[in-house]
Amino acid sequence: MKGTMPKYLFHKSSPLNRGSILHSGLLPKIGSSYLCHWEGKKNLRPLIFFYDKNVMEYDTTYDDDVYKIDVQKLDKRRISRDPDKDMHGCYCYSLQIATRCFTLVHEGTGEEV
Repeated sequence: MKGTMPKYLFHKSSPLNRGSILHSGLLPKIGSSYLCHWEGKKNLRPLIFFYDKNVMEYDTTYDDDVYKIDVQKLDKRRISRDPDKDMHGCYCYSLQIATRCFTLVHEGTGEEV
């Protein structure tokens, strides 16, 4: 991917996924938000989505967990811009992200905000 990559990117996920994420890392998936956003599109690839807090704070409408990802520990060749051209500062990744590459920085409640 061309351009300057921030040192950290962030990922939001439901607190219901916390145990699995802290045990197995972040896994590329076709989650419910991804499906809703690309409804009807065929051949979706499992991905992990994250965002640059310096550009925007991604709003899921819930108090989700927030993970801070150290980009230096990722294969930068597998990072690409979010396929939604309107999602400035958002990226996706096609490989598993090991637990040593991120920190849980906010424990959400899962409540609607």
